[in-house]
Amino acid sequence: MLDWHLTKLMKLLERERAHLLRGDLAAAAELSDGKERLLEKLDISGLDAPRLRRLTTSASRNERLIAAAREGVSAARQRLQQIRQGPGVRTYMANGTRETIRPPQTSLHKRA
Repeated sequence: MLDWHLTKLMKLLERERAHLLRGDLAAAAELSDGKERLLEKLDISGLDAPRLRRLTTSASRNERLIAAAREGVSAARQRLQQIRQGPGVRTYMANGTRETIRPPQTSLHKRA
């Protein structure tokens, strides 16, 4: 049973990695419940050193990918905020008056 749970968990970690590399964060997040259930059933103390190392390597790799994705999303949000609050473009109108054109005030909609 130990091998079955470990194999399932490793496959789940590989699927998570594939989703993260494609940028499909929603699909990667959907796997978290399955990971938790498998970890609860897996007796890590029964793993030999090579299997434990393989598991921790995969989990650490995904953890780094998740952190990088989180940083990317944060950077994108900050950049969008800068664009929205930017100084705008100063130009002259047809009648000769100077005017600043600002980006439209929109809100960011979150998807479920």
